[in-house]
Amino acid sequence: MKRLIKLIVLFLAVILFAGCVPTRVESNNFYDSDELDFYGLQFIIMQFTSVTLSEGNPMLYVNDTPMTDISRARIEEIESEYNCDISIHYRKRTGNYMEYLMSQTAVSQPVADIFLIGDPSVTYNLMKDGFLYALSEVSDIIEYDSSTFDIYGPPSVLESAMYDGELYMVTPYAHPGRQYNSGEFFVFNTEVVNSLAGVDLRALNEQGQWTWSSFENIIKLCTLWENGIVSVQGASVVKSDFVEYAFASNGFVREERSVGGYYFDSSKAINAIDWAKKIAKQYHYYITFESTSKGLTGFVDGRNALLLVTAEYLKNKVAYQAKGEFGVVPFPCGPEGNPKTNINSSYIEGLGIYYHSEAPEQAAYIINAYCQPFDEYPTTESVMAYYENLLWDSRDIEVLINAEKNSQFNYSPAGGVSFFKSVGNNFAGMSAIQILQTYGDSLNNVIKDLLIPNSELIEELEG
Repeated sequence: MKRLIKLIVLFLAVILFAGCVPTRVESNNFYDSDELDFYGLQFIIMQFTSVTLSEGNPMLYVNDTPMTDISRARIEEIESEYNCDISIHYRKRTGNYMEYLMSQTAVSQPVADIFLIGDPSVTYNLMKDGFLYALSEVSDIIEYDSSTFDIYGPPSVLESAMYDGELYMVTPYAHPGRQYNSGEFFVFNTEVVNSLAGVDLRALNEQGQWTWSSFENIIKLCTLWENGIVSVQGASVVKSDFVEYAFASNGFVREERSVGGYYFDSSKAINAIDWAKKIAKQYHYYITFESTSKGLTGFVDGRNALLLVTAEYLKNKVAYQAKGEFGVVPFPCGPEGNPKTNINSSYIEGLGIYYHSEAPEQAAYIINAYCQPFDEYPTTESVMAYYENLLWDSRDIEVLINAEKNSQFNYSPAGGVSFFKSVGNNFAGMSAIQILQTYGDSLNNVIKDLLIPNSELIEELEG
């Protein structure tokens, strides 16, 4: 009798679990003549926020700016046109977000229909663990080819949204602020640099003289001592980011997409580590290794002359918080790099479909509609006017444009972040060669495995 009861309970549990599995909504359920009607369906956009944005910053725009109003208006237009309701839920991109998604998916809770992500690590984890819908399955709705690169972003920019030869996300590339997300830059307080160093860093960069050696000189000159205490620091950086761009600025990139990977035994890599170690050891009075948020506080207060920031941080934080004029230059060029073609890692603020959405095709229509140019910014020229209002000098915009032209995804979420942290953490105890021998091979293999299928996809898309 007890055995029979157990079997009945197990049978009922299987039925209940099966009943909880999300079902797909067939596309012919929402066609009505030549118009689309989603019959009041509710859609959730899960926006992964960061230290730079908080709740109330819809579609990753800074709150209380014209762009938040424009993006909200676009969402309302889509709701009206397709007869649906769209809400934005916020989730921190740090901590246990993957555990949260897995637990919610296991009990068939409606987590989201669309993900909006500005962090390549989050995107990589969602692709790897099967939480994103391959866009090839909705290619009749999101028609991604050379004719729509200006709407969704070119393949080289979207590489961080590719996994195993499939594209999983696009970015609203026609919208202001969604271009030029590649790379990290030094922003500098023009008043402080001019008064302490007497140098125009923009001109130095234009002349191809913004190099490792000139950086060393500038941070010395821009460090101000008062009564034996540093009142102005030459530069503030995150150590792992500094190491990463020391590599890139010295020409340390994959030579051919078909071969792939970084080559950790190269002299370029060794020289990059040795220089980063030199800065940490010999220039510790002139440079501070700290979080970007702490560095920004010092920069805003005039206590940091230079600050290393991502493009996202530059556009969403520095541009709105800096109290006076600031300028933008790339990471200084190493002796084996090219100052005009410094490689920057490409990132996007992307939109993708949650794999367990009950309405993936409708979600694709929403993404497509959202990505169309805003009425307020219908042309490339009007988008450039947005950047002219955001930054102080046209040369600053050129730095961002050049970074994106020379961008490649460095696959850091697959192991690069931990690698560069390992490099920085072992400055004192290991030589450059020992660091590469200890940490290099595993990362090289991961990158190579991921790079080749995505490179083939890029070549196919670019024709």
